[in-house]
Amino acid sequence: MKKNANHQAFLLQTQESLPDVGVEINQLEFQGLLTELMDAMNSNVTLDVNMASDMVKVWNTTLWRYLEGLELQFEAYDQLFTTNYLSDSIRLLEAIPDRGLRYYSKTRELAIGGLPDPNSCFRVGKPRKINGGVTGIKLDVTYTVPNFKDDCDSIQVIQVVWTYDPTRPKVGDKEVTSDGKKYYTFVDGGKNSPGGEVVNGKPYFLADPPDFAGKVTEKADGSAEVNIKDIPTAALVYDILYFETAIICVNYKKTGKDKVLHVFKWGFNNNGKTYETSPGSGKKNAGLETYNDVSQAFKDTLKHDYPNYELAP
Repeated sequence: MKKNANHQAFLLQTQESLPDVGVEINQLEFQGLLTELMDAMNSNVTLDVNMASDMVKVWNTTLWRYLEGLELQFEAYDQLFTTNYLSDSIRLLEAIPDRGLRYYSKTRELAIGGLPDPNSCFRVGKPRKINGGVTGIKLDVTYTVPNFKDDCDSIQVIQVVWTYDPTRPKVGDKEVTSDGKKYYTFVDGGKNSPGGEVVNGKPYFLADPPDFAGKVTEKADGSAEVNIKDIPTAALVYDILYFETAIICVNYKKTGKDKVLHVFKWGFNNNGKTYETSPGSGKKNAGLETYNDVSQAFKDTLKHDYPNYELAP
């Protein structure tokens, strides 16, 4: 696997706003709910499903929205909720890992973290702006494809996830052993992904536009940019979570096969407290671990989940 020397290929976006979505509520009503739930958590309240739903919506709001004067309360809420109530909320709401490793409750139509969901937060204040690269558990990366018009029908992303946590149900059924640990891997948004397949019959991560997880912008000079975003809530729940993300040229030069253009690794250890790109010798504790091609574990997982799908050499 070749290390990528061209780190300039990644244009790390700075101060890009998240989508402006959410359930309408006036600011005073929201602040009252925030204070009520903070008091409940400080009193070690026992959750029921309705309170879990409210707690999640407020937590999502602290992730996705900015309200002037409330940053310290938002930080305190985030700390209390993720430490003491996130796992119970996932259980009560019967949420399962979804694309991008957020959690989603089908019974409540409620996202727990992840990228902004119109039904899962309150529309107060302004959308947050996030910095390029990885900030906390937020990913925002843009990659330029110089010869897009000549080489590709479109741009896609294939993302393989590694999970490790012996105390939790396994996600995916492909086993990969590294550093003496048994990981379970799967194609994120693929047919063996807990949230189901994004593109029928394909291992693709991006849905049809508009898609908050990714946006492809064609340029007048024949190039294109693909922006990828992810906020994997499961990183706060699972002991270890690694991602290997590949930028894909669809139908490369009309060959009928897709080609890998660029690869980056990123991830988390210690329930999201430690940033770590991979279990391998090239792992980094900051930035992205970048390559020109995918790893053997990626290829094996892709073959396991999609035996008839082949990448161009």
